Amino acid sequence: MRGHEAFKTYFQNWWKAFPNGNVEINNLIVSNDQVVIEAQGQGIQSGSFALGNKRSDPTGPMLEFHFCKIVRVQNGLIVSGRSYSDSYK
Repeated sequence: MRGHEAFKTYFQNWWKAFPNGNVEINNLIVSNDQVVIEAQGQGIQSGSFALGNKRSDPTGPMLEFHFCKIVRVQNGLIVSGRSYSDSYK
């Protein structure tokens, strides 16, 4: 994903699919220009979810997922990042 609009679209897709979703940050580590966020999210997928050219229809049950994001920040902007996720429950 590159650019502000792609980043914005990515998160809009998540919130459209999980409008009642919430995220809890378990750990937040900042070192120089690196930020590590360990978190868990949960919600009911009541909307379609699009990621790239793949689409997932609403599933109905509550989903819980764990993830870790690592981002590099320069001048207050995210310039790169990676995301790792655990299996969905």
